[in-house]
Amino acid sequence: MENGEVLSMPAGFLWGVATAAHQNEGGNRNNQWAAWEAQPGRIHNGGSAQMTTDWWNLESAAADFDRAAELGLNSLRLSVEWSRIEPEPDVFDPAALERYRQLIALLRSRNIKPMVSLHHFTDPLWLTAQGGWENPQVVDRFAAFVARVVEALGDQVTLWCTVNEPNIYAYLGYLGGPFPPGVNSLSRTIKVMRHMLLAHGRAYHTIHRLQPQAEVGLAHHMRLFLPANSRRLADRLATAMMHQVGNVAILEAITHGRWTPLLGFGVILALYDVAEVLLKPIFGALSDRMPVVSRFLAQRSRSSMAIERSTTVAMNTLMWPWAGSYCGRLCNSRSRSSCSTSGRSRTVNQRSCTCCRVVRSQKPLPYSSDRSARAPRSSSTCPTPSARRRAMRAISTSR
Repeated sequence: MENGEVLSMPAGFLWGVATAAHQNEGGNRNNQWAAWEAQPGRIHNGGSAQMTTDWWNLESAAADFDRAAELGLNSLRLSVEWSRIEPEPDVFDPAALERYRQLIALLRSRNIKPMVSLHHFTDPLWLTAQGGWENPQVVDRFAAFVARVVEALGDQVTLWCTVNEPNIYAYLGYLGGPFPPGVNSLSRTIKVMRHMLLAHGRAYHTIHRLQPQAEVGLAHHMRLFLPANSRRLADRLATAMMHQVGNVAILEAITHGRWTPLLGFGVILALYDVAEVLLKPIFGALSDRMPVVSRFLAQRSRSSMAIERSTTVAMNTLMWPWAGSYCGRLCNSRSRSSCSTSGRSRTVNQRSCTCCRVVRSQKPLPYSSDRSARAPRSSSTCPTPSARRRAMRAISTSR
């Protein structure tokens, strides 16, 4: 900092990291992600989460918790695996709950405050067989599971995350994405989203009934969308659509208790349900065309990773920004910044996305918080969409 100034966070600010049970525990084959990984071609190079950091082994978990403490973290979010705790319907495993008590005790002994996620992308196989989050009964099932977990862990945990990124779970699993069950249906996507948000509400009240002092929320994947070209009406409309579907509809549901498009209309769910039946041919046609629609929206809007990361820090809430951003229209890069606007022409600085660096033969410079040490912005315009596409193909073939 300039003049040796040191920024200090407010007292009680939690510096933490987030983990997921399936990604860290290993050795669990009783959820839908394990079944998905076992299908040929689903995971790159046939990888799976069966051999992970092995947190189900307390020694491995303790070693990682030591590393977290060495980093100066004072909080850690971990999830409990539904399929371990309730391996069969209405059958709960006390040994699994005890293991989570031991994991949480390891965190507390290192002065790391635990935050527990009650659902992080994985479902028991028996729940999947019953229709998963498409089945309205899942709300009651989840509430019963939450009650059992809070009763077992509530004396050690006061921070609860009900559902991790319901929009990611629904969109990537039911709208042609890479998550299980890998279907492409707009109506099923909306149904899953609504049930997950209703389950969040039930879980919220269940937790507060058992633990009035608890702090409860969900992890919302919040992104800020910007038009690829702010002077184009189509780009602005696409950006508004992405913001409505990705952010507003979810935030309206959990803060004001009402459905907004595309999740529904007002507080009357029956209106949407009737419309879905009457307009089934339209819904079917939309589902068939969603890959095309998604590409169009991606071309017409871009999400700024730099702004998203700033939003995540400022809100101090349960967010996990994904490593990927749209630069311009068609560039899906994994950079930390995207094309910027200067005057009437879009320009790109030296810390821009991968494709722009390749097209312009620029090398990335190390990031510096000192503004005077940063490279000046180029005055040249950002590469054309066709140039970006050629660059991205070159990158893909070189990997």
